[in-house]
Amino acid sequence: MKIQASLLAGLIAAAPGAALMAQDTVEVATDPVGYVSVDMTGASDTRIAVPMHRAPSFQGIPESVDGNSINFPEGAGITPEASAYFIAVRSGDLAGLRATVLDVTNDGDTLVVDDAVDLSGLAVGEGGDSVQLIAHWTLGSLFPEFPDETELFVYDRGDAAGVDLAPSDIFTHFEGAWFDENFNPADDRVVLLGESMIVRDSVGDDFTAVIAGSVPMFPVRDSLATIAADTQQDTALGFAVPAPIRVGDIEGAQDNDELFIPDNVQTGIDKAPAEILTSFGGEWFDENFAPADDHELVPGEGYIFRKAATDSPQSDVIVYTPSYLNE
Repeated sequence: MKIQASLLAGLIAAAPGAALMAQDTVEVATDPVGYVSVDMTGASDTRIAVPMHRAPSFQGIPESVDGNSINFPEGAGITPEASAYFIAVRSGDLAGLRATVLDVTNDGDTLVVDDAVDLSGLAVGEGGDSVQLIAHWTLGSLFPEFPDETELFVYDRGDAAGVDLAPSDIFTHFEGAWFDENFNPADDRVVLLGESMIVRDSVGDDFTAVIAGSVPMFPVRDSLATIAADTQQDTALGFAVPAPIRVGDIEGAQDNDELFIPDNVQTGIDKAPAEILTSFGGEWFDENFAPADDHELVPGEGYIFRKAATDSPQSDVIVYTPSYLNE
């Protein structure tokens, strides 16, 4: 698999619909745009991930937070179709946190997000944390031109405990549209930023997928959990960064956590991983216990993160800050 990434940093565009208000409360979202292209090998599985997001439609600093409600100053005028959007925190202690929007209330001044997300650390008011509102990708908007009979295997988190999990859903592309296993239309199925999936090209023809969009201007922040006691847990994981990642720069991995690097080069399906890296003592090692902190993860590639077993279900946060945010 060949992967090419371009940040196109010189192409800066204002997000459509971004609100203009007092400078300390609402900002205009002007993220750089770019693309990642991923070559798919025919008659094979290719594990991919989503490294770019759609253009932000709103960016601002919250006035207050009440549980899972984020209140912006009066007149923010946010009017998205709630479940089709998510928030991303750009700054502060929760930078990189993402949560799906469940509702918009108070005449567009309040966003209600998934109540499983802890917003207690979000700084509000003047000098507070910047929050973006971004439309989720859908299968139809992200992958509109896949060849007929291409299958997409997706893996919902929390769907099952354990390892080597079966996909939660399988979608098939046919005549320009996506369908589920019952042949119901699925173009509107949401695809999460950083979601890792398997593309199975059953026909046997190589093709290239191009993912174009806005460059995430916030760290990768992901909560990875064990679901059952004394049981390792696999999570299909992608890093939402359109640039290479040094494994040793990922913070928060626990002892005996493993990262499965896919074999996207060889032809075939249900392939064994090309490498398995293990975290121990704050460092990563390969299968021969040689240091692997310098191993680079590539944009657009998907991975399996296998959490080490814990005495009871436990969640840990991993964080990665892209180098372009430190420049």
